[in-house]
Amino acid sequence: MKIICLFAQRKCDYIGQYAPELYASADDIVDESNPDYLIEQEQELRKGENIQFYKRITIEIPDEEFDAAFDPHLPTTIKGTINTDQHNTEN
Repeated sequence: MKIICLFAQRKCDYIGQYAPELYASADDIVDESNPDYLIEQEQELRKGENIQFYKRITIEIPDEEFDAAFDPHLPTTIKGTINTDQHNTEN
């Protein structure tokens, strides 16, 4: 499973004033069936005067790891991969 997260950073008056925020997300199935969704969300961020930058971050989780997270008899730590080298945009 892939989860594509669109994070945004508001403009700060000082370092650390705001943490990056999860603005929108979609799994790989939604992204394939409606690829315009995250693009439309990015367009909304571009309009925002208080957004310093936004970035897509993809989290890849093996299906068995994701399924195991819902088993109450197993630990809830999920192992996955985070890909941060795509769609980095400053406003």
